[in-house]
Amino acid sequence: MDDYIEAQIHGDIDLGTDVEAMFADPSYPGTHIGGKLQQIADKYAIELVWHPGFVLAVREVPADFRGPAIPPLAARVDQRYGASSGVLDVATIGRAAADFSNHPDNWKDWGEPNETWQHLKQIWHLCWCGMAGKLTEAMSGRV
Repeated sequence: MDDYIEAQIHGDIDLGTDVEAMFADPSYPGTHIGGKLQQIADKYAIELVWHPGFVLAVREVPADFRGPAIPPLAARVDQRYGASSGVLDVATIGRAAADFSNHPDNWKDWGEPNETWQHLKQIWHLCWCGMAGKLTEAMSGRV
């Protein structure tokens, strides 16, 4: 889980014939990403389903699971990219990752680039782990 975000595809995929539904995070409707997802769904007649969402309260980020650097990073991501809402979601973490990719100088104070990517991914993992049960319920009967 620390080295990549996994998607298993064994062979070619034709979106028009091989995909019945696409599940996406509810933080994306009304955004550029949400628009792109809707375009793909419309083009290939794929049902676009907004799953319950992956969220994590900043105050609940544990220091003992992914290490002591993660709670301060969660607070930083919330403050700079989440309007200090106190809650992290996929879109907020994505904005932080995009900023890191496009403006690495903004992150020089955080650490080495590989370490920063790893920490951002670990926050995403925490969001995902917190909502995995709800996603499983939402997807039941579709997998």
